[in-house]
Amino acid sequence: MVEEGLDRPFLLLDSALGNHTSPALTDMWQHLRGWHRNFQLATAGHYSYTDVQALLPTLAAAGRLPASALADNVGTVDPCRSLRAQSAYLAAFFDLHLRHRSDHGLLDGPSADYPEMSFVA
Repeated sequence: MVEEGLDRPFLLLDSALGNHTSPALTDMWQHLRGWHRNFQLATAGHYSYTDVQALLPTLAAAGRLPASALADNVGTVDPCRSLRAQSAYLAAFFDLHLRHRSDHGLLDGPSADYPEMSFVA
């Protein structure tokens, strides 16, 4: 997909911390021919898009994980807000492209409802 592109809808939710500056992403974006958007969760880490974002804060609070490891892996985003934002954006994407329903403008740009989610492209 990076080299050949994609002619179907594509949504990327990424983190402000981590691999969002990868040259492969730049190449990929240049080859996307269908509808595409990129939103970035501010203060999130790479693992904010996994179950780890809910587990690591508990380990850190119990003294089983250094605070620096928590920040390195999931950033400082509030896990509840992160999950709400992720759910909303994914639901909007599926509504728009699979159910052919309105996304209520969520995928058109920044949203006041989710200020932690930045519109990248």
